[in-house]
Amino acid sequence: MKKPLIAFIWFLACACTPPPSQQPLENFGPFTGATVSCGHLQIFVLNQSGTGYLRVFVDDRALPLGRENTFRVGEDGLSVEYRAFDQDISSMLCNDVMPSVKPRELQRVPATTGVVYITLSQEDLDLYLKGVTYRVNVVLNDVSIDGLAEPLSFRLEGMVVGWLPG
Repeated sequence: MKKPLIAFIWFLACACTPPPSQQPLENFGPFTGATVSCGHLQIFVLNQSGTGYLRVFVDDRALPLGRENTFRVGEDGLSVEYRAFDQDISSMLCNDVMPSVKPRELQRVPATTGVVYITLSQEDLDLYLKGVTYRVNVVLNDVSIDGLAEPLSFRLEGMVVGWLPG
């Protein structure tokens, strides 16, 4: 079971050259689907069909967290991107069970500007510093993605970060 998990994590973190942007973005929003978070500070917000997501990733080795954090898109250690696929991928995020047919990525478009605010309560900051599961609140403010007419702004509260048993 570990090999599929490693393969999926590699798939998500692949630094391959992204395909060129298309106008308009494939399967973009509305982001009314599930929100998923998993190990490290990696949060996925799915679109309604489950075939695309907005991903926020913070490498806390490059950007250690405090109680209140402000990061600018483009800063080393922060990644905000939109990815679209040819099938529903909602059950695959933060999961070690892969489907028999690998989803095909249609598009990967990084954010170009904007601000990401991340806040932790003192209790959650203490848990983060201990290296265990904690919660964060994330606010995206005026995040621009090529192919969108308007920048994105929204709030995600109580996102659980870390690996849950099971």
